[in-house]
Amino acid sequence: MQTLVYENYSRFIDATDAIKSINVNVEANEEGLKKLTSSMNNVSEQSRSIEQALGTLRDQVADKIRIQRLLSRLDALLKLPVTLQTQIENGKYKSAAQSYRSTATILARHSEGFESLKSIETECSTILENLQKDLQSKLLHWSGRVTTVESFSYDDNDEAEEPNKTEDSPPVRPPKELSEVFECAGALYFLQDGDGEDLFSMAIAA
Repeated sequence: MQTLVYENYSRFIDATDAIKSINVNVEANEEGLKKLTSSMNNVSEQSRSIEQALGTLRDQVADKIRIQRLLSRLDALLKLPVTLQTQIENGKYKSAAQSYRSTATILARHSEGFESLKSIETECSTILENLQKDLQSKLLHWSGRVTTVESFSYDDNDEAEEPNKTEDSPPVRPPKELSEVFECAGALYFLQDGDGEDLFSMAIAA
């Protein structure tokens, strides 16, 4: 028991010394902690001042970026007829159909009152109507459903009537490769609200 008492007393003395040491260290660093707190307050105040000073400039930059995006979209609209023609000439029929579909709503919404946009809308609509007729003719011929080129006539409501056979028309050239068949079918799928299964069956037959 005496040994246990001595051991516990020794531990108590060590703990007391440790507490005194911690107290001394804290008191010694108290001045440093005050300086650190003061420095952090200064940094916070400077950061707040910079935020207030740059807030207006940030809003101006955001406005310029928004205007730049609008101008880029407007530039794309102005170049849309040329873009469509280039894509069609390169055989990128699906890309042309997608490009038109992605901008048709915008043109329809904003073309009223803007003669230039109205002209672009009319030109693009004509390009895509001609493309649709051409692709329909090709796919019908390639699939074997018709043996001569057929011209598609449209009424005032833009609804396709029965194709009219033209025996003297030049024959449709065969597709250069398999991907051209599915390029035509894919473009028609975007351009018309028709039967997707029918387009697929024609593509398979072709």
